[in-house]
Amino acid sequence: SIIKESSHEMYCILLNSKELASSVDSEIEYWMEKGIYQYVTTYDTAVSTTFGQKSNPVPSIVIIDNHAIVPPHIFGQLSQSKEGFKKLSLHVPKLLNMLKSPDQSIDEKRAALFALGHFGSAPNGVTPEIVQIMIDSALNEDSYVLVGTLIESLSLIERTPKIMEVLNRNKFVLFA
Repeated sequence: SIIKESSHEMYCILLNSKELASSVDSEIEYWMEKGIYQYVTTYDTAVSTTFGQKSNPVPSIVIIDNHAIVPPHIFGQLSQSKEGFKKLSLHVPKLLNMLKSPDQSIDEKRAALFALGHFGSAPNGVTPEIVQIMIDSALNEDSYVLVGTLIESLSLIERTPKIMEVLNRNKFVLFA
């Protein structure tokens, strides 16, 4: 489709419709191979745009009051449906392995953090243990960019009492 060719981030919003349900598996495969990495670039472009840097238009970057909103991600969109959540759950172990592996680049770890953060926006998307792995992986690297990505990713996660315990134990302060 034209939307898919133009922007996988925008296309993932449509995947919850019954007409596109047959496309879900191939789109998840695309995201796990390329899309989660491309998302890091899209997110960085959105942030740069917010701070006044000119860039080529990106369909998934929406500007409101001179601020780019967080671009859509398949792990945030598809996880809102029962079937989508189930399919994406199968990929969480790979994302956790990416965070734990010393062989992964900072951008690869950022890709995993964004995916897990978006997945965590769904009820029960991430467990306290997953949140702890996210925190440990970012804080054990010498990268402020990775820590910034962690903070953004944590802000997307549904705040349950158990998730809040992990955040408080790690000295994260949340403002309402």
